[in-house]
Amino acid sequence: SMPQLPADIIRKIIAYRPDCIKQFKLTSKLFYNLVREYLEDRRNMPALHKLKFKKMAGGGITITFEVQSIYIHFYPRLQARNPKYVEKMNGVNKTYKLYFSVLTSDEKMFNDLRMSTSLNVNHVEFVRMGDSEGTARNIARNLLKDVDVPRFTYKYLKFKQKESERIVADIGTYGVSKLEIHVKNVELSDPHSFLMFLTGLVDAIGIHQHANFKSNYFFGMRNVVFDTLIRKMFNRQASKIRIICPFYPAYPTARSVASLARTSACLSLSHDLSQPHL
Repeated sequence: SMPQLPADIIRKIIAYRPDCIKQFKLTSKLFYNLVREYLEDRRNMPALHKLKFKKMAGGGITITFEVQSIYIHFYPRLQARNPKYVEKMNGVNKTYKLYFSVLTSDEKMFNDLRMSTSLNVNHVEFVRMGDSEGTARNIARNLLKDVDVPRFTYKYLKFKQKESERIVADIGTYGVSKLEIHVKNVELSDPHSFLMFLTGLVDAIGIHQHANFKSNYFFGMRNVVFDTLIRKMFNRQASKIRIICPFYPAYPTARSVASLARTSACLSLSHDLSQPHL
C-alpha cells in the first residue's frame, strides 16, 4: 500500500504534489516525518505574500508574516509560536497575517523566524527602520539573507542620506523591481538627482509624500513642475510611476495625466498616477 513505499519514493511524491502535504501528513507516520523534513528546507516553501518589519519604541521589532491561506500549512514553525492571527482578503485571495513582537536580544526567536522565511518573498515593507546600521535593521537583513524580493516599501518620517544609500543597496541585493517610498521630510542634498537615479534602477516606482508643514513640497523639492518631472522619470528605466502628493497646490489632475499619456510615446493610460498599486 502507499504508506509502505520507500522513503525516497515518498519524498518524490511530496515534491511532486506539495499542495497535498496537509493530506500526506495524515497518511502515515513515515509520510508525516517526511513532510516535516520537506518543510524544514526553506527552498520548498512557497513565496511569502508579504513580510513587514516595524521598529517598536522600546527597541524591539514587530515582524508580520502575511501568508496566503492555501499555504499556511507550509509554516508550522510560525504556527507553533502561537502568533496573533488576522485574516485578510486581498482581492480574491485570502491571507493570514501572523504578528510577532520580538526583543532584539531574542536570538532563538529570530532564528526560528529566519528558518520560517521562504527564499522568495513577494513584498517587504520597512516601517521606521531608518537606523541603517542599527540592531533592528541588522536583524531584518539576517532574516532576508539569500531571499529574493521583487517589491520593497519604505516608510520614513525623516529620509536621510543613510536611508538613500540603504535603498540603493537593497535594490542590488534583493533584485528589487518595484519600489515604493512613503516620506514626510526628506533631508538629501540633491533629492531630484536621487529620484532620477532610483527611477533608472527599477521597473516601477511610487512616491507617497505625506503632509508636510512646508508648502509646495515634494520629496525634498520645492515648486515642482510635475509634468516636467514625470517626463524625466519616464525617460529613465521605470515603465510605471505612481506619485501621491494630494495636498500639493500644483498636483497633476486626471486631465493633465491623460495629456501626458497622449504626448509621449513612452507613456500610456496604464501609467495613470491614480492607480492604487504599482
